[in-house]
Amino acid sequence: MKIGQIFKARRSGWLRYGAAVVFNVAATLITMGLWSLLQPRTTALFLAAVTVTAWYGGFAPALLATALAAVSMEYFFDAPIHSFSISWAHIVQLTAFVLVALLVSWLNAARELADDTAQNLNQTIQAIVRASPLPIFVLDLDMNVKIWNPAAMYVFGWSEQELRGLPLPIVPPFEQKVVRTLRDRVLEGESFVGIKSHRLRRDGVMLEVNTSTAPLHDARGNVNGIMVVVTNVVELPQPFTESARIPNVEKDTDVLESKQQKYGADSLLLGGD
Repeated sequence: MKIGQIFKARRSGWLRYGAAVVFNVAATLITMGLWSLLQPRTTALFLAAVTVTAWYGGFAPALLATALAAVSMEYFFDAPIHSFSISWAHIVQLTAFVLVALLVSWLNAARELADDTAQNLNQTIQAIVRASPLPIFVLDLDMNVKIWNPAAMYVFGWSEQELRGLPLPIVPPFEQKVVRTLRDRVLEGESFVGIKSHRLRRDGVMLEVNTSTAPLHDARGNVNGIMVVVTNVVELPQPFTESARIPNVEKDTDVLESKQQKYGADSLLLGGD
């Protein structure tokens, strides 16, 4: 949650609307003090007052600030001062100011709505990941652990506190090359479903699993992480030797090409084995 949202959640209605009055009075007094430097332009500080009110109190208080600013500018600064004798020139100026102030208020409200929507979506996704019975983890671009759900801790033996920010420890040496190849392709935007592979448990036991991976993107659409879901976990007979590996990874990086030749170019994206 952003700082503005935290503060706003703690404010009562009268504080948010009171802020519109306080910021307008401040803009009026400062404009009076700097009148010799600002005249005949009076809108700058009042527009700032509307912007700060929109950030502090939200859309409705910003509307109040806009109305108060229009009244203050007309009464205190537009000739003849201390009156509401409105000319066509004043009407045009006030209309322009009100439209700009409304645009600023609307943009701020739209930004806050987008932030709230993104925050709610993020919380929902985190809840789904935490509650999933399947091991799910998220890696950064360097294959360091960012998220490690309780199911992953149960299956592999490491807690999230132990692994966060550290390299993924569950990939056996003979699969490092194929994992790097998969990572490079995921970073290019590809997703893979049901790739058979081996993973290590904390106690050294070898597991046969299916892994599905997909890229995560930031607000600009750039890949900033990798999500991995593990299914079909089977504990292999011990002691495990490399000769007992599943056929799909015997040739390391050739696994992707061999599967594509057998099932077609889109098989990995659709989950073919």
